[in-house]
Amino acid sequence: MRIHHIDTNHRNNSEDNLILLCEKCHRMIHSGPKILIYKKINIYVDYELEYAKNGNIQLEIGINDRLNFNNSSTINFEEILKILKFLIDEKLEKIKPSAEFIVFYLFIMLRRYNINISVVRVFTENNTIEYKGGDVDVLYNKNLYISNGTQTE
Repeated sequence: MRIHHIDTNHRNNSEDNLILLCEKCHRMIHSGPKILIYKKINIYVDYELEYAKNGNIQLEIGINDRLNFNNSSTINFEEILKILKFLIDEKLEKIKPSAEFIVFYLFIMLRRYNINISVVRVFTENNTIEYKGGDVDVLYNKNLYISNGTQTE
């Protein structure tokens, strides 16, 4: 049997912060089950991109994270938003990237920041551009599919 600190503060030994668990359950709480969390984000850019609606790039990111029983997730989305704004504003303004490039670039860069990213999507007027770590895919448009840089009808 193990004693678990509910608030994860090992100095808080008050009775209402402690719970007795079997070793397996205690290990599961600390390692936490992994979940996939999706978050939609709008990022304003002051340069013109054909897929930015009113200057907003509409993104969705999916992140694998361990479930934290105290606050549901350990993901700091405010910090991720700062990283995304920096990458888009500072690094991409000069090249005015396509939606296909931006999903690939953001996926790779978020991984470099040690964020366990699973998917990056950009929503355009007609399509959803998605990158999951393999090919860049254009979804929801029956006439067009892009994979490995080739276009097929």
